[in-house]
Amino acid sequence: MAVRVVKFIRKNLYGDIVSLFNPEESWSPRLKEDVIRDIETGEHSYFIQWGSMVMDFVVAEGNNGKILKTDYSQDFNL
Repeated sequence: MAVRVVKFIRKNLYGDIVSLFNPEESWSPRLKEDVIRDIETGEHSYFIQWGSMVMDFVVAEGNNGKILKTDYSQDFNL
């Protein structure tokens, strides 16, 4: 599993994450559907760092299907 560092996220008008970005990486931008597939298949994981806090992206069930959300992670050593 490759770990991908996220620098920016894009949300829709409802606050749902719709894409992830890192302008320094060739995979960027990555649409929500592709990120969900990457996470569920174990192909890639994604995380973002805010100060000393690391948040990884996880798949959750929303009102209208699968969504991305962040979750505090202790698995990453930066």
